[in-house]
Amino acid sequence: MHRTARYTAVALGGLALDAAVVVAGLWAGLPLWGATLLGYSVALVATYLAHERWTLGVAHPAAGRFALYLAICTIVGIGRAGMAHGLAGMGLADAAAWGVSVGASFVANAALVLAILGKSPKT
Repeated sequence: MHRTARYTAVALGGLALDAAVVVAGLWAGLPLWGATLLGYSVALVATYLAHERWTLGVAHPAAGRFALYLAICTIVGIGRAGMAHGLAGMGLADAAAWGVSVGASFVANAALVLAILGKSPKT
């Protein structure tokens, strides 16, 4: 399987995990912001490990690489939030603005992760 296809599979699995944790958190009584933060955090760690091992073939994930992955995800996430806010402010429905911003952030995140972390030596 091509690396981009593996990246996509991991990302979609991470999105599903994120959503499942959010639903479980809400069901357990967490406020939306808490459930969202928990879902994002769980999915972030899971996708990092899956990308390192399966997408990029790194035998021993390292803290420095996780910090770089976290930085990429944070920068792209801030951009996604800004894009969604801007599109909604221009009159696009919230769900549509979110969908467009998710698609754009997926492309940006994939490009950065594969270009930056994918060039690291496989260990």
